[in-house]
Amino acid sequence: MESKLRKPAVIRATPAVLAGLLLAAVAPQLRAENTASSQAKPARQPEVRWTKVNVQLPTSLAVFPAGRGADIANSQCLMCHSADMVLHQPTRTQEQWKDTINKMRTAYGAPLPAEQVDALAAYLSGLNPPAKAGS
Repeated sequence: MESKLRKPAVIRATPAVLAGLLLAAVAPQLRAENTASSQAKPARQPEVRWTKVNVQLPTSLAVFPAGRGADIANSQCLMCHSADMVLHQPTRTQEQWKDTINKMRTAYGAPLPAEQVDALAAYLSGLNPPAKAGS
Protein backbone atom coordinates (compact mmCIF):
# COMPACT_ATOMS: atom_id res chain seq x y z
CA MET A 1 0.00 0.00 0.00
CA GLU A 2 2.86 2.34 0.89
CA SER A 3 4.37 1.94 -2.61
CA LYS A 4 1.03 2.94 -4.17
CA LEU A 5 1.09 6.23 -2.21
CA ARG A 6 4.72 7.00 -3.09
CA LYS A 7 4.24 6.51 -6.82
CA PRO A 8 1.91 9.53 -7.41
CA ALA A 9 4.16 11.73 -5.25
CA VAL A 10 7.21 10.74 -7.28
CA ILE A 11 5.36 11.37 -10.55
CA ARG A 12 4.26 14.79 -9.34
CA ALA A 13 7.75 15.70 -8.09
CA THR A 14 9.62 14.61 -11.25
CA PRO A 15 8.87 17.75 -13.34
CA ALA A 16 9.93 20.01 -10.48
CA VAL A 17 13.18 18.08 -9.98
CA LEU A 18 13.94 18.17 -13.73
CA ALA A 19 13.25 21.90 -13.88
CA GLY A 20 15.57 22.48 -10.94
CA LEU A 21 18.35 20.49 -12.59
CA LEU A 22 17.90 22.39 -15.84
CA LEU A 23 17.95 25.73 -14.06
CA ALA A 24 21.09 24.78 -12.15
CA ALA A 25 22.83 23.83 -15.41
CA VAL A 26 21.79 26.96 -17.33
CA ALA A 27 21.97 29.64 -14.60
CA PRO A 28 25.78 30.21 -14.75
CA GLN A 29 25.64 30.71 -18.52
CA LEU A 30 22.71 33.15 -18.25
CA ARG A 31 24.57 35.10 -15.57
CA ALA A 32 27.69 35.35 -17.78
CA GLU A 33 25.67 36.55 -20.79
CA ASN A 34 23.83 39.10 -18.66
CA THR A 35 27.10 40.51 -17.30
CA ALA A 36 28.65 40.77 -20.77
CA SER A 37 25.63 42.44 -22.32
CA SER A 38 25.28 44.95 -19.48
CA GLN A 39 28.91 46.06 -19.89
CA ALA A 40 28.69 46.74 -23.62
CA LYS A 41 25.50 48.75 -24.07
CA PRO A 42 24.83 49.74 -27.67
CA ALA A 43 24.74 53.43 -28.52
CA ARG A 44 21.26 54.88 -28.61
CA GLN A 45 20.01 55.18 -32.16
CA PRO A 46 18.54 58.54 -33.20
CA GLU A 47 14.80 58.55 -33.65
CA VAL A 48 13.78 58.32 -37.31
CA ARG A 49 10.81 60.36 -38.39
CA TRP A 50 9.15 59.70 -41.70
CA THR A 51 7.19 62.32 -43.56
CA LYS A 52 4.55 61.84 -46.18
CA VAL A 53 5.66 62.67 -49.72
CA ASN A 54 3.42 63.05 -52.73
CA VAL A 55 4.88 62.31 -56.12
CA GLN A 56 3.02 62.97 -59.30
CA LEU A 57 4.43 61.09 -62.26
CA PRO A 58 3.94 62.45 -65.78
CA THR A 59 0.66 61.59 -67.45
CA SER A 60 1.47 62.81 -70.94
CA LEU A 61 1.04 60.36 -73.80
CA ALA A 62 3.56 62.25 -75.95
CA VAL A 63 6.71 60.41 -76.98
CA PHE A 64 10.03 61.62 -78.29
CA PRO A 65 10.29 62.31 -82.02
CA ALA A 66 11.73 59.58 -84.23
CA GLY A 67 15.46 59.47 -84.61
CA ARG A 68 18.54 57.56 -83.59
CA GLY A 69 18.26 57.38 -79.78
CA ALA A 70 14.48 57.93 -79.56
CA ASP A 71 14.03 54.35 -78.35
CA ILE A 72 16.41 55.03 -75.44
CA ALA A 73 14.67 58.31 -74.57
CA ASN A 74 11.22 56.71 -74.74
CA SER A 75 12.21 53.72 -72.65
CA GLN A 76 14.37 55.51 -70.06
CA CYS A 77 13.38 59.19 -69.76
CA LEU A 78 9.60 58.76 -69.78
CA MET A 79 9.77 56.81 -66.50
CA CYS A 80 10.15 60.10 -64.65
CA HIS A 81 9.72 62.91 -67.20
CA SER A 82 7.19 63.78 -69.86
CA ALA A 83 8.62 64.16 -73.36
CA ASP A 84 7.34 67.75 -73.39
CA MET A 85 9.25 68.57 -70.21
CA VAL A 86 12.51 67.27 -71.68
CA LEU A 87 11.93 68.82 -75.10
CA HIS A 88 11.32 72.26 -73.57
CA GLN A 89 14.62 72.39 -71.70
CA PRO A 90 17.09 75.14 -72.54
CA THR A 91 19.39 74.31 -75.43
CA ARG A 92 22.26 72.04 -74.37
CA THR A 93 25.31 70.70 -76.11
CA GLN A 94 25.98 66.97 -76.26
CA GLU A 95 28.46 67.31 -73.37
CA GLN A 96 25.92 69.24 -71.29
CA TRP A 97 23.27 66.58 -71.96
CA LYS A 98 25.80 63.92 -71.00
CA ASP A 99 26.42 65.69 -67.68
CA THR A 100 22.66 65.97 -67.08
CA ILE A 101 22.07 62.32 -67.94
CA ASN A 102 24.89 61.17 -65.66
CA LYS A 103 23.44 63.31 -62.85
CA MET A 104 20.11 61.50 -63.37
CA ARG A 105 21.96 58.18 -63.10
CA THR A 106 24.10 58.97 -60.06
CA ALA A 107 22.01 61.41 -58.01
CA TYR A 108 18.53 60.12 -58.79
CA GLY A 109 19.15 56.46 -59.61
CA ALA A 110 17.97 56.44 -63.22
CA PRO A 111 18.48 52.86 -64.47
CA LEU A 112 20.00 53.96 -67.78
CA PRO A 113 22.97 51.72 -68.65
CA ALA A 114 26.28 53.62 -68.94
CA GLU A 115 26.77 52.38 -72.50
CA GLN A 116 23.60 54.27 -73.59
CA VAL A 117 24.60 57.69 -72.20
CA ASP A 118 26.50 58.88 -75.29
CA ALA A 119 23.76 57.83 -77.73
CA LEU A 120 21.05 59.49 -75.63
CA ALA A 121 23.09 62.70 -75.24
CA ALA A 122 23.69 62.82 -79.00
CA TYR A 123 19.97 62.33 -79.67
CA LEU A 124 18.81 64.97 -77.17
CA SER A 125 21.36 67.56 -78.30
CA GLY A 126 20.27 67.03 -81.92
CA LEU A 127 16.60 67.74 -81.18
CA ASN A 128 17.16 71.36 -80.29
CA PRO A 129 20.68 72.13 -81.49
CA PRO A 130 22.43 75.16 -80.02
CA ALA A 131 22.61 78.18 -82.30
CA LYS A 132 25.92 78.47 -84.12
CA ALA A 133 28.06 81.49 -83.29
CA GLY A 134 27.53 84.27 -85.82
CA SER A 135 24.09 82.98 -86.95
